[in-house]
Amino acid sequence: MKINFDRAENTKNESCRTRFLCICSSKMLLYLPLLLLSTSGIWFGVRIPDTAGSLISLCLPALLAAAAEELIFRGLVYHAALKFTGSTAFAAGLSAVLFGAGHFVSYAGLSGPGAAPPAARVCQVIFAVCAGLMLAALVGSSGSLLPGIVFHCLNNFFQVIGDKEAALAFFGGNPVLMSIVSAAVLSPAFLVYAAFLYRKRAMRTLIC
Repeated sequence: MKINFDRAENTKNESCRTRFLCICSSKMLLYLPLLLLSTSGIWFGVRIPDTAGSLISLCLPALLAAAAEELIFRGLVYHAALKFTGSTAFAAGLSAVLFGAGHFVSYAGLSGPGAAPPAARVCQVIFAVCAGLMLAALVGSSGSLLPGIVFHCLNNFFQVIGDKEAALAFFGGNPVLMSIVSAAVLSPAFLVYAAFLYRKRAMRTLIC
């Protein structure tokens, strides 16, 4: 699952590819913040369904949605925009905005007692746009969709098994406050990590 954005490969990358099951220690360190960010859904605890069947029925749609979204927004949209314009910033911005718009449409279609308030939905869309920028940077720095798919699947999985009642209780039962704080903490983290990835991509030394 490799996207060839830049044919120029440095000596380190070429030697790394000649090794079986190549693992670059610097690359593993690069993904540690990504792993931490993906666990935000379980920061207030875990609530796993009683049966394996229930767990699978809850997690499978979330995992499939994560993979599909990466293929669409970072595979098709990002790659097509980059090929058409030659601008990494434009491709990342377009894919992130469309990613956020897709979440806005899905949230807008929700109604009933369990639906999030409008202010919380706005925060969730901001969160999605910032996450989209980070995921686009991840594709640009690694040349692969796989790291983004893994992060997105882990994030959705942890969101499914996270103890939402405990998280809501921590914020006094106020879903808007919870969404605002979550967006205020995670969105800048996504943007900082995206900037870091773009800088690393310019150096072209962490891809193996």
